[in-house]
Amino acid sequence: MIGKAIAAIRRFWNTPTWKDHARAHGLLPVMDIGWERLYAVNAGGRVYCSEGDFQDLHEETDPWRLHMVLSQAALLYPEIDGLAPVRTASDSDCDRCGGTGQWPGSRRLCYCGGTGWLPAGVHPDLHGRTGAEPALGERAWIANPDPPPQ
Repeated sequence: MIGKAIAAIRRFWNTPTWKDHARAHGLLPVMDIGWERLYAVNAGGRVYCSEGDFQDLHEETDPWRLHMVLSQAALLYPEIDGLAPVRTASDSDCDRCGGTGQWPGSRRLCYCGGTGWLPAGVHPDLHGRTGAEPALGERAWIANPDPPPQ
């Protein structure tokens, strides 16, 4: 029985992760959102999304998700110039975090991608999120570090 368990663990650890699949497509893994959507960028700053092993890869076009993913990509890959979103005069502070970039009272990444602001015309409620707490499928974690403790 122990031998079967060890064999199962070895198979699990040898299974490619979503990060490995992203890299196989020449992309840099950035984050997952609620284990449902996986995001990666190329060196030119284009954001790609998949709901699995990057076989269904498509370019992300949603302005809110682009802002969130590029914000995190800039932190993960500082050697790549031009990834970070640039705030303009028409952009506004994030009303969810009050400009801190973190979900109030926790270490969770806010809807603004950690920037403390959102591009003009972009608001999380426009994406079906109206509650005080993120929906389970929309909790965003940076993919590389361990999630913060609950």
